[in-house]
Amino acid sequence: MKNLVIINEDHSLLPEQVMLLDEKFGAGNWKRFNVSRNGLTIKEIDSIVNEFALNDNSIVIASPIPALFALLKKTNINWSVFHNDNREKIELPNGKIIMKIAQTGWILV
Repeated sequence: MKNLVIINEDHSLLPEQVMLLDEKFGAGNWKRFNVSRNGLTIKEIDSIVNEFALNDNSIVIASPIPALFALLKKTNINWSVFHNDNREKIELPNGKIIMKIAQTGWILV
């Protein structure tokens, strides 16, 4: 069994996310499964899900891929996602205010 974190190749895990993964699987007992910055076709996603099912993988989704959610729910694969209710307000130099996800407050659902 492998413990895989599905994440866009351009994204990084935050320290709190790494801590949660280490708590869930044990330090060093999980690895990244990088997804291309260009995304995946539905055929590629289906192929990946079939491979995960054959290898009895446990999955954590760090970068959302909606079709992956739909295909995983049809399997017996143990999977979870990172979630964070916290947002930080940031004012840009032009005065526009944006919200971004906070560095802390992460949970695995």
